[in-house]
Amino acid sequence: MGLFPRRKFSRKSSGGGVSATLQGKEKKAPAASESVQSSAQHALGTRSDGVGVAGNAGGSAQPKTVVAGSSSAGIVDGVPDATRSSSSSSSSSQILRQQRNRDREQDQNHQGDGRRQSQRLGGRSAKPSSSSHGGPPSLDDVPSLLSDLRSASDPSGEVPARALRTLFALSEQSGDAVPLSREAAEAISRNRVEMVQGSSGGELIPTLLEFLDWCGRGSSEQYLCLLVLNNVSIPKENKRLIAIHHGGARALSQHLVTDPSCHLLAIILVNLSFADAELRRDLADPNTGTHIVDALSYALRMSCRRANGGEDGSEFDGGKEGGDPRKMLASLVAAEQSELASSLAEDKKAFDPADLLHPETARWCLCAIKNLTRPSSAVRDPLTILAVVESGTIPVLLRVVTVSSANDVAGWDSNSVQDAALTSLLNLASLTAVTMVKKHLVEQGAVEVLADVAEVGNKGGGTDPDDDAEKWRKFQRLKARMALSLIVGSEGHVGQQRRHPIRTNSNSRTNPRDEVEFSRNRNHPVLVLLRSEPESIINIFADVLHHRSKDGPGGYSATTFTVRGIIMAIRCLLTVDSNRVAFAEEGENAAAKLNVLLLKAISMYSLQNLSCMDAGAAEQACWSLYLMSEFGFQSPFLTVEYGPSQVQFDHHHHHPRISGGVAEKVILSYLQSDNITPAGYHAAKQLLLRMHCMVFEGACSVLGDADTSICSDIKNSHDINHATESIRVDKLRGTTPRDDIFNRPILRGLVNDASLGNPNKKVSPLSMEEIPNALRAASQLSFGSSSIRHLDSIDDIAIANNIAESADRYKHSHNGGAESYNFSWRWLDEVEEAVDEERKTARTHRSGSSRGEAMGAGSIKDFLTKITPKPLGSNYEDEPFSIFGFKCCSADVITR
Repeated sequence: MGLFPRRKFSRKSSGGGVSATLQGKEKKAPAASESVQSSAQHALGTRSDGVGVAGNAGGSAQPKTVVAGSSSAGIVDGVPDATRSSSSSSSSSQILRQQRNRDREQDQNHQGDGRRQSQRLGGRSAKPSSSSHGGPPSLDDVPSLLSDLRSASDPSGEVPARALRTLFALSEQSGDAVPLSREAAEAISRNRVEMVQGSSGGELIPTLLEFLDWCGRGSSEQYLCLLVLNNVSIPKENKRLIAIHHGGARALSQHLVTDPSCHLLAIILVNLSFADAELRRDLADPNTGTHIVDALSYALRMSCRRANGGEDGSEFDGGKEGGDPRKMLASLVAAEQSELASSLAEDKKAFDPADLLHPETARWCLCAIKNLTRPSSAVRDPLTILAVVESGTIPVLLRVVTVSSANDVAGWDSNSVQDAALTSLLNLASLTAVTMVKKHLVEQGAVEVLADVAEVGNKGGGTDPDDDAEKWRKFQRLKARMALSLIVGSEGHVGQQRRHPIRTNSNSRTNPRDEVEFSRNRNHPVLVLLRSEPESIINIFADVLHHRSKDGPGGYSATTFTVRGIIMAIRCLLTVDSNRVAFAEEGENAAAKLNVLLLKAISMYSLQNLSCMDAGAAEQACWSLYLMSEFGFQSPFLTVEYGPSQVQFDHHHHHPRISGGVAEKVILSYLQSDNITPAGYHAAKQLLLRMHCMVFEGACSVLGDADTSICSDIKNSHDINHATESIRVDKLRGTTPRDDIFNRPILRGLVNDASLGNPNKKVSPLSMEEIPNALRAASQLSFGSSSIRHLDSIDDIAIANNIAESADRYKHSHNGGAESYNFSWRWLDEVEEAVDEERKTARTHRSGSSRGEAMGAGSIKDFLTKITPKPLGSNYEDEPFSIFGFKCCSADVITR
């Protein structure tokens, strides 16, 4: 039996208020206390990333939010984040003062009638009640305050109102100092922990939750009770106790589905979900019975209904399902599917942020979902994200970020519902290795929707880059591009982009070797970076790696991205040839900056054992560095600080030696780590083999000249120097590369059965694939290749040299050239030179012909000479050819 009397609610729609029957007596509750709610919306309408900050990323001076991290250090997977603001907000105190001022005005206007509204937040007293010993209230008074709540006969009475005000004062900062000092913030945090775990004997949360059940919906006492719960849910020490042990997450979830208009319920769930990975997993686990994901999904769907379209959601009454979030969500989804099946207005699906039924609830529900979907290396079980997928939230997220005239990307600042939804999609995309997640994203049209965001404003031109709206547009474009890279660019072998199989006949069986290795390699357009994006990615990578936030338009918190997520996105983007070139050519030494950051990320795993890096993230970082090393032979790969040390004299062997550089030691330490993956091993080994050929040039001070933070980021840290002192490097010297394997385009053609059977037949250049250089061709034939079985250790440079030698021998060979690795190779410039020579010979022959011949058979030959045949199907050249210059094919042939 509960602590408080049981009560029933009967909802009426008069004036928008809610009638509550308390102990048989009907009492009109305020219509969500309009004045209180409006001030709360301003007070609680700041940065929506689950952490409190001073101001917001947009730089607007709004009151600060009482959300997790606002008065205590933020948490990233359980690790304190000192970069967050440590100041607590004074917004709630401001609410109380405003309400008390209104009470005094009411007294002056109604002198003589003696009436006061006891259910208001201000109550009768302008100050919290004094303690039992006559002094100011203290934590020792908490037990008696809880006793007052339990013994109250009416939740809207003066005694419980005074108790709630005092509890709120104990959990809130005193005074108006903003921001608070670290000492003051820590004192407030200790008070909140003590209130939950100490002086109350663990009874605070159960009592507040019981009292919350007794309060009328939308009443001021309910709101004040939620403010107390909100404050004590901020410290990380309280989160598990409140959410799981005392059943707070479950109780609040039930209240949220019963009343989606109460956004403070969603804010408390944001605080509880801004936690370590273990707690987030337990919150989403169906076995714990919290149903928080179902409740958030239900409230989000209800809140995103149109305010001006008659979609008030009155037909969905929480009482019908007993407040069960799962059952209510299932009923709502079924109803929405029925609406779509009945061919209602198509524009009903269009998202208009100005026409939401409950905009604040929608925003905070999305923030909670963003917290729950945050990737973590601490817990590899994707249970949380799978719960979000199964709740049917992905279509809602995509609808929120669908670009339209009413949903301009320039307005997606850090406080917007679109920003939270896009970040949630980015979090979901980071788990595309889980087939179910990727399948849902693709089937729901995520690629198309995100592509629209990534390309918005790209063709407009003339936009001021310093304009605030343009900065937000660029930032959201980049987030969409990162999500696309994880969805699309993660296909195929590690480090290789997606390959599209070419099928010559719909009835023919596709050879797996043709499908994976020998098909034409095409860059997916949604993965191609825009001009300004490489520099932005480098800056974000530096901030994430060093736990920094960015203020102002286009800004983000220290928890928006994860180290693992940004590294995975970089690796996927680098699989596109043009993106690697873009990084290599982006400004002066941009590639070296990126490479230094990647090397530092590897050292975080192999030398420093930091929790933000795991074996998977280290593999992605090492593979990215391996991909970028293609440009390190001829331009700066890393700065001199990471290169080989000066020549030293070895007294033991009596000869000079060059000690291994920091880069070699970091890579070697990763190569020798216990949990290294096969792909990571290959990338590390290739880097060590070619390290003696890499260019180490420039100083960190030069690279970071324009940005002091970047300078400190790329500078060789003391921790790395100290960790690498004891590492001895046995020099690994791979094959010395030929000069022409870097910048000389080459053609690759499959040696088919016809060519093998007829040594006089050469592979036609028309059926060959152009590759930028021999080294890039070699990388596609090394790790993960299904066409080559390497018996010895792989050296990409040796493979590239062999390919170049094969191309050299081609024009001197009578049987089509010396094939290498089941391919025929030709230099593109030699093919173009041969074509030019043939055309020149043809023109000379035609000029010497008579006029009659030109008008007769010569004109036909001239016509045929000008025709350039175009292959449209098979890669083989022994197929029928028409007089119009096209290869013939039957109607059932599928071509590209």
